[in-house]
Amino acid sequence: MLRRACFDLTGLPPTPAEVEAFLADAAPDAYERLIDRFARLSALRRALGRHWLDIAGYADSDGYSDADPPRGYAYKYRDYVIRSFNADKPFDQFITEQTCRG
Repeated sequence: MLRRACFDLTGLPPTPAEVEAFLADAAPDAYERLIDRFARLSALRRALGRHWLDIAGYADSDGYSDADPPRGYAYKYRDYVIRSFNADKPFDQFITEQTCRG
């Protein structure tokens, strides 16, 4: 339940601390409170992050051949975009970070 809620509402898996806290919470409304906490995250930021990934052509695999080989480290870019939007990073900084080389 926790994993699905995290992916659906944040785009990321739960952190070890989130898993530990959720498992330690024996209250009958633990799941509802978890959903409420995630719901307080900005829906606009999530939507913008997903939109940015679509525009950037993000994919977990190549998808251009029958072999469809996975991109083993593609998730790092996805996580960076999600963290940037959730942190309300200034757009000029976000763009500059993506265009800098080495």
